[in-house]
Amino acid sequence: MSQGTDKNSRSSFAELGRQTLRTFTQRQTYLKQLYLIVSVPLGLCFSGMLILGILGGIGLLSLGIGIPLVYFTVINWGGWQFWSVH
Repeated sequence: MSQGTDKNSRSSFAELGRQTLRTFTQRQTYLKQLYLIVSVPLGLCFSGMLILGILGGIGLLSLGIGIPLVYFTVINWGGWQFWSVH
């Protein structure tokens, strides 16, 4: 009985190893990594532009330039969903 259990655990361990190595040959693995690598700098840029747009717009409110700047910043904050026709 001990030998059968040992044999099953070896075959499941071998299958796990094959599945793990198979991920290195799949295209989807590298596409997901590329997505993660690209999304971090884009997220930082988006956050920076959002903060600069809001703070710059509030600072320029007295000149009248800040009103459209804050407006377009808030519109872009929603990802252009305010412009779409439903």
